[in-house]
Amino acid sequence: MVTAETTIPIKSSFSGIEPFFPTPKTGFTRIYDTVIVGGGPAGAYLGYCLTSQGQKPIIIDHPSTTEESFLFTIDQELLRRFPLMQTVARKGQLIDKLHLISPSGHKVIFDEQYKGRFTTISRNQLNLHLLDMAIKGGALFIPEKVISITREQQLWKIRTSQREFSAHILVGADGVNSIVRKTVLKPYKRNELAIGMGYYARGFLERASLMKFFNHRNGFLWIQNNDDKYIIGIIDSLCNSTGLQNDLDNFISEECKDLQPYKKWCALIPQASTPDFFKTPCTGNNWILIGNAAGHVNPATGKGILHALWSADLASQSLMASDLRLYDLLWKKEYGEEFMRLSNPRKKICKPALLDNIIRYAQRSKSLSNIIFDLVTGDRKGNTAGKRLLFKAPRILFEAAVT
Repeated sequence: MVTAETTIPIKSSFSGIEPFFPTPKTGFTRIYDTVIVGGGPAGAYLGYCLTSQGQKPIIIDHPSTTEESFLFTIDQELLRRFPLMQTVARKGQLIDKLHLISPSGHKVIFDEQYKGRFTTISRNQLNLHLLDMAIKGGALFIPEKVISITREQQLWKIRTSQREFSAHILVGADGVNSIVRKTVLKPYKRNELAIGMGYYARGFLERASLMKFFNHRNGFLWIQNNDDKYIIGIIDSLCNSTGLQNDLDNFISEECKDLQPYKKWCALIPQASTPDFFKTPCTGNNWILIGNAAGHVNPATGKGILHALWSADLASQSLMASDLRLYDLLWKKEYGEEFMRLSNPRKKICKPALLDNIIRYAQRSKSLSNIIFDLVTGDRKGNTAGKRLLFKAPRILFEAAVT
């Protein structure tokens, strides 16, 4: 058990991060205020927010078993809401273009809108930056895997393979397979998940992102790069994942012959198929879920980095106010209602047949091009794409006719 107030440094397998473990002292168990399970963007940022307010939370996350890393896109919306991300954005790589390909092969290229506004950065770089901020502020980082969580005498008992922690507050920031979510609430159902799969690759493509849509899928295929490393992937709902790998392989063999895949990857993410998904509470009796563990992923784009940090910020506000119920009120007000609208099947405009026509006309209409750009890149203006399409329909038709 954890039993001491003194700490000793232990070298971590997370490069650049040195965690501190409490030293055991027989007969005494220290009780911590807050234990955060998960040291990804949501958990690390919550740790930083709490240390900024004088708290000293524990962050527990097992070390990564691979040197590979996903790429995140840092956009202007993220930088506006979290200016501190400017520092980590400077470590990434600017992307000059976005190629958007419709289900039937129509293509529109965004360069003027895209250039200088989007940066790709590896998950490892982002995690290390946020964890470093949290640890420098006073958070304790434990690079171990949580194997069980129980509730005993009004306290949470969090056990790893090497030790046990007692805490008043338990925070789940441990992703889609969250052990915290399984303990306090319920695991995700099959129809509440999407699956992404793909390859890490090397090659000599231009410095651009790509999104390709399909007639038989609600998801899409994408390519991102950072320096000489590319990540190519495809995503769809878990219930509609049959043939996903074949679609990806066929696209690579036909359209990306210069790419050289060298390693596969696969991941699950939460996916809201109906507005009811966001009616599930994300806080309860001394527990909170944030980020992917809470299902806070944009239903239209599948992006989660913005709302990982956003949910962590709101969770810190409720923790500092000693009112966990405040968290559910805040996230539902600030982005939950929008998520419910975007997850309503009747209001989606990202349907394959409609997207095909939209992308075809976007080649000839600057107004339509701007609307679809905001939609697929997750800009907040994209949330009103349907209304903007109706309002600007006459101008779009005029531009398409004279081009």
